[in-house]
Amino acid sequence: MIAMTKFEMVRYLKDYADLQYLMMQHPNQQIGILFDRLMQSKGRFEDDTIEYYDIMRRVYMNYNFMKEFSYLEDFLLNRDNYVNDNDLDEIIPENTYSTNMGSISKKRLLQLIRNTFNHNDSDDVDRFKMSVNGRKIEIELLSGPVKIKFDITKLYDAYNNMIEHRRNNLNVSFDIPDDFDINSENLFEELDKIKFVHYYFNKPLDNSTLVQFDQLNDTRGLSNEEIGQRSEMFTTLSSSISAPVKFDLVKEQKKKIESYIQRYKKQNPEFLEQDINNVMFYFLKKVIPVPLFKNGILDNQIMYCERFMQDVNETQNNILREVHTVLEGNNPFNPNDSFDQETFKLLNLRKPVDNLEFFKDLLDGEMTAGIPIITYIDSVITHCCKEKTINIDGINYSVEKIRNSFAHGRWYISVDNSIMMYDADPRNIQDYNLEFVGKINVGSFEEWADTFVEQNKEKIDVVRGSYR
Repeated sequence: MIAMTKFEMVRYLKDYADLQYLMMQHPNQQIGILFDRLMQSKGRFEDDTIEYYDIMRRVYMNYNFMKEFSYLEDFLLNRDNYVNDNDLDEIIPENTYSTNMGSISKKRLLQLIRNTFNHNDSDDVDRFKMSVNGRKIEIELLSGPVKIKFDITKLYDAYNNMIEHRRNNLNVSFDIPDDFDINSENLFEELDKIKFVHYYFNKPLDNSTLVQFDQLNDTRGLSNEEIGQRSEMFTTLSSSISAPVKFDLVKEQKKKIESYIQRYKKQNPEFLEQDINNVMFYFLKKVIPVPLFKNGILDNQIMYCERFMQDVNETQNNILREVHTVLEGNNPFNPNDSFDQETFKLLNLRKPVDNLEFFKDLLDGEMTAGIPIITYIDSVITHCCKEKTINIDGINYSVEKIRNSFAHGRWYISVDNSIMMYDADPRNIQDYNLEFVGKINVGSFEEWADTFVEQNKEKIDVVRGSYR
């Protein structure tokens, strides 16, 4: 496989982040026009092509899926044992060079893929690569001379296979009492009533219990009253396995939630008129640094990039109108366009609450433009930076701790557009015993990443590799 270099990979991610920022600033302008403007402003006329644009999208989707895969593997396999090797399907890469591939179990292979992606900072070998067209992944495993190449769809299959055969569940919720007043004049103090609830299942669950949880979580077509009844049953079943552990919201979390509520009161009051619990759950999940909470965010990023960024004649506002029309139960797409109709079917297969959260994410510049910036920063830290410490705004930070925070999804965006970063014991039973790593302004962090990449371009831009 002829692979793109690390520098090329992070440049694609930077370009995607810059394009999303332009789209947020100019929501009525066509994506293609904004992309032309972006490439021309950078003096890269040779990259102002639909081919480059499509590769950029693939790189962004693949990188985010690797993160999503990492969080699931982290929960099921990293220091825990919540998948049986015999239950998993065979993982058959397209091409393998190895002297000991047969000795690696299916579970161990999944662990090694995750570890290679998240610890790709070796001086001598680029262990994680994408093909030049962004369609394939190449992994050089950390343990012995093992190289594997595979289409990213094979990793989607492995991801779904892990979910199907998992032997544990991440059961988290929020305790929002009946007397919580979202219109309180002292909303900051009112938020003290809300607790983050975590059920720690520190042993494998039997299949019948997992089936029960899946049924309780499927609320499609149910009324608010029926959803409330399901929620009570969920709590009862979870509590019968493990006593709930409750956590208070800290100052930064409360400030962020308060800002969400105040902003939605001004911009989108109709959401606050819906079921308060569903609205608050959407806000609260954004500020809890538990890895699997990031998967919903990443799902929406991938859906948006794949299904809506494909057409360069679209505008951000038109995309919003289309998704809103689907929420109303109508089909806004071209009946003669198979891709459009497939998009409509995919949206209809999702739970209504998932589509509502997708729509809310599209309304939020933090989600449309902020997450791509953080993805770019993540790629620089994870794949390019070999320093022990870095300095941002006059403060030194441990690169290892920052890398851990990104690798395990233990971060959230604060009210003043900073990344609140944490580290923790990788075992699930310790996942909310958080160690504060730092609060870093997103803009300053992006500037650091830009400068680092420019100053280290020759080191990062390693020679393309191939193998047969």
